[in-house]
Amino acid sequence: MSNNNLEKVDFSSMTKEEVIAYFKSKNAKLEQDKAQLVQDAKRQARDIKRLDRKSQKLEDKNKELTKKANKLEKKLATTISVTIASVKNINAALKRAGQKCYDFDGVISEYDLNKVLKRLFGDFQRWMQSAQGWLGQTPFVTGPEKLGTDLKSLEEKELKELENYARSVNNNKKKHSALIALTYKAIIEKVEKLQAEGKEVPAELLNIYKIAKTEIKVPPKPKKPNRGKQAKGRFDNSARKYTQGEVPKKCTRCGSRAVVPIGTIASKLMAETVRDQERLNAIVNLSNVFYCNDCGKVFIQHDERTEHPVMPNHIFDALTLIRACECIFNGIALNKFEEAFVKMYEFGTDSIARELHTYVTYYIMPLVNIIIDKLKDSPVLLSDETEFRVLQSQGRGYRGKEDKKDIGDGTKKGRSKNYILAVTSGPAFPSKVSLYQYVDTRSGESLGNCLKQFDNCRCLVTDSYSAYPKIADEDLGSCKHQNCIIHMRREFFKAFSPFNFSSQFENLSTNEILDFIEKDIENNCLDGEMILGLFSAISKIYQIEEQVDYQDQSERNRAFIMQCRNKQRELMDLVSSLVRSLSQGKVKQDKSGKYSRLDANDKLAGACVYFLNQEQTLKEFLNSTIIPPDTNVIEGQIRPLTILRKNIYQKNADWGMHDLCAIYTVMQTLKRNDIDAEKFLINYSNALYYHCLEKGYEIELRGCKDINKQIRHWDFEALSKDFDFKKFLPFN
Repeated sequence: MSNNNLEKVDFSSMTKEEVIAYFKSKNAKLEQDKAQLVQDAKRQARDIKRLDRKSQKLEDKNKELTKKANKLEKKLATTISVTIASVKNINAALKRAGQKCYDFDGVISEYDLNKVLKRLFGDFQRWMQSAQGWLGQTPFVTGPEKLGTDLKSLEEKELKELENYARSVNNNKKKHSALIALTYKAIIEKVEKLQAEGKEVPAELLNIYKIAKTEIKVPPKPKKPNRGKQAKGRFDNSARKYTQGEVPKKCTRCGSRAVVPIGTIASKLMAETVRDQERLNAIVNLSNVFYCNDCGKVFIQHDERTEHPVMPNHIFDALTLIRACECIFNGIALNKFEEAFVKMYEFGTDSIARELHTYVTYYIMPLVNIIIDKLKDSPVLLSDETEFRVLQSQGRGYRGKEDKKDIGDGTKKGRSKNYILAVTSGPAFPSKVSLYQYVDTRSGESLGNCLKQFDNCRCLVTDSYSAYPKIADEDLGSCKHQNCIIHMRREFFKAFSPFNFSSQFENLSTNEILDFIEKDIENNCLDGEMILGLFSAISKIYQIEEQVDYQDQSERNRAFIMQCRNKQRELMDLVSSLVRSLSQGKVKQDKSGKYSRLDANDKLAGACVYFLNQEQTLKEFLNSTIIPPDTNVIEGQIRPLTILRKNIYQKNADWGMHDLCAIYTVMQTLKRNDIDAEKFLINYSNALYYHCLEKGYEIELRGCKDINKQIRHWDFEALSKDFDFKKFLPFN
C-alpha cells in the first residue's frame, strides 16, 4: 500500500501497543473490503451468465420465429394459389353445371340454384375468413394488411362474379322450363287441332301428347317433426369408473339363494375417462365373483356402464373400438384414428388394428351371420358393387409378395381390380338388413358365389351389368330380374341435353317458337320433343312411385299399388313407343334379337340400344307389389364406401377388407333401423363379454383351478355358442 493511501497519523505520540492496534484495525478493514469485492465479482459473474442464457434463449427464439416465418410464407403462397385455383375451378365447374342445372318438367331437380350455391360456397367462405385471421397474425414480409386486402378483393370480385353467373343460370333454368312447357302447349294445340279437323295424327306426336296430358295428383308430403335441441352427451363417462353393479341375490339358473363370493378379478385397460378432452387413462376395474353352491353357476358383479376389454388381458376397452367402427363407417381412415394413440401413448402402429380385428371376429361376425340368415328370407334383393382395391389380392405389398412366394408355380395371378358387393333387402321386407361382401373380381362366378346362398330370392334388382341376368337365372334358381330405370334415364340424359334444345329458342318470341315447333311437327323432326316426352314420362312414373307404401302389404294397399302400377305401365308403354321411334335408322337387330347401333359414335343410338336390349327387365316391377323400379336404396348405401375409398385409397390385406365389410354390414343395418349404433353395441358387447367371462370361470372352477390366477387363453368362440343373440337382433 502506498503512502498516499495512508492516513496522516502521528505515530510519535503513540505507544507501541497503540500503533499495533491501529494497524490491526486497518488490516481488518482491508480484509472486509476484499471480501466485499469478491462477492461483487461473483454477483457480476452470475449476472453475466444470466445475461448469456437470456441472450441464447432470445437467439433460439429468433431462429424458431425465422423458421416459422419461412414456413408460414410458404403456406401463404400455397394458400393464395389454392384459393385462386379453387375459385377458378368452382367457376369452371359452375359453367359446366349450368348446362345441366335445368328443370325440365321436374325431372332432374327442383332446387333453387342460388340455395345450392350458398351451400357450395359456405364452407369455402368460412375457410377464407379463418385463413385471413390466421394469416393476419403472422409476420409476413408483405404485411398482414396487404394480405387481407388481397384476399378480400379476390373474394369479393370472384364471388360476386360467380353470384351473377349463378343468378343468370337460375334464370335460364326457369326460362328453359317455360320453353319446355311452351313446347308441350304447342304440341297439345297441334294434336287437338288435327283431331278436330279429322286428320291423322303422327304416332310420335300422339305419344308425346298423351304424356303431356297425363296428370298425376301427388299428396303433399307430411312435415317432419322438429326434434329441437338434442343432448350432446349420451353417456356419462365419469360415472363409469370402478362401478360394480348389484350383488346377485339368487342364482338365475336354479333360483337358489346359496350364492357366495369367491374372489375378485381385475381388468386393466386403457379407457376414455374424460370425454371432452378425448384422453385415455390407465384404469383398473375390480369385479367381485360369486358362486352358486347348488348348480355351480358363476356370477360376476358388474355395471352396464363399466368399461371392459374385448377379451381378458387385452388393453383397449370395447367403447374405444366401437368408436373406431363408427369412424370407419363415416369415411374416416383407421390410421387417422390411430395417430392419437401412437403419438400420445406410444402404442404400436397396428395396436388398434389388431384389437379391432379381435372385436370384429368375436363380436361383429356373429351379428353378420344373423343378418345373412335374415337376408335369405327376403323375396326381393337389391345388389350393386363398387371397386375397392386390396394390395394382397393384387399381388402387391409385402403380403401379396408373400402369397406369391408360397404359390411357387405361378398359377395364381394378382387381380387388377377388387370389389365390394352390397346386398340389401327389398323395400317390402319387414326387416331392413344390408350386407357387404368382399370379392376379388367382378366376374359372374365371383358375384354368383356370393349371391347363390340367397336361393329364396324371387327377384333381383340391379343395374345393367351383364353378369346379373345369368346369376338370376342360374345361381338364384330362375328368379326374376329388374333393371334400374334410373340407369336407363341416365343414358338418354348423356345423349341429349334439354339445355341445348331450349337454348335455340332463347332469342325467339313466343310466336316464333310456336312456328319453329310447328315446322318440326310438319317435317316429323321430333327427336328433341320425343326425348323431352320420355323424361317427362319417367318423372311422372316417379310421382306415382312416391305414393307407394311397400311396407303395408295388406290386401287393400296391394290393390292400390296395382292401380299405381297400371298407370305406370301406360307411361312405360309410351316410353317404349318413343324409344322405338327414336331408334329408326340408328340401330340394327341380329338373329338372336340383340340390338346394336349403326354408328359407334351415336350416343342417342347407344341409349336406344340400352333400352331395347333390356326392355322386359325394365318393366318387371309393373307386375309386382314388392319390386321397386330402381336401385336407389343400394346406391345410397354404397356411397359411404366411396368416401372411405377416397380417404384410404386401398386396403393392404384380405382380412382387413373382410373386417371392413363386417363393420359396414352391422353399422348400415343399425342405421336403416334407426338404432343408435354406439348404445346398441355397448349393451351388446357388455352382455356377450360377461357371458363368456362367467362361463370361462365356471369351466375353470370345475377343473378345481384357482380363480385368482390369471387365465392366459380364452376361447371366446366356444364360450359364446350358447349366448342368446336373439335379444340383440338389430332389425327387431
